[in-house]
Amino acid sequence: MNLKNLFYIRYLQLRYYGRKNSLIQALFSLEDFFFEMTNNVEENLIIKIKLKWLEEEIEKENFENPIIKDFFQFTDKKLKKSLLGLIYCFSKIVDTTDEKNLIKNFQDFNYQFNLILKNQNYNCGRKFQTSYFFQTIFFLYNSDIFSRFNMCFFNDLFRLMDKAKFDTFELVFLESFFDKKNFELKKIKKIKYLLRLLFKFFSK
Repeated sequence: MNLKNLFYIRYLQLRYYGRKNSLIQALFSLEDFFFEMTNNVEENLIIKIKLKWLEEEIEKENFENPIIKDFFQFTDKKLKKSLLGLIYCFSKIVDTTDEKNLIKNFQDFNYQFNLILKNQNYNCGRKFQTSYFFQTIFFLYNSDIFSRFNMCFFNDLFRLMDKAKFDTFELVFLESFFDKKNFELKKIKKIKYLLRLLFKFFSK
């Protein structure tokens, strides 16, 4: 995929942590594929069929498939198991209708996501892991199922979290999102995000 089609925070992270890091790029592209499905498809059954198809492609190691082709150089049993684990976890996320289970399912999804980074030897000057809470809010921010959930629950949870444990790019997004008085107005302007990001980096 064109890297500039990535969610702008993922694009900035990729540039920061290493543009030549093909593993992070592949993971971000796969994450984008998962999250975009809930926007383009209304029926959960169709999403499940797509996920089952992708699972079979991974099982067959069909790396001509454009969705998983960027993983071809990292083929091993651990990676294959974790990719299948991501599909399983996302399948549970699609069915989730309450906030607590959404958090739990994203913790499982995030564990598999970060496990791929941990188990693979990749050329990257800065080590990277993403937050389950960021992935949860990122998913809702871009999803048509946003209205299913009570965002005040996530806001209260965020207030209790240790902000020092977050990646800076993800923390600034979360702070920008939860600073809004009306969560229904989801859009965060890139220029405002970038200004806050620069301030955060310079204030360290």
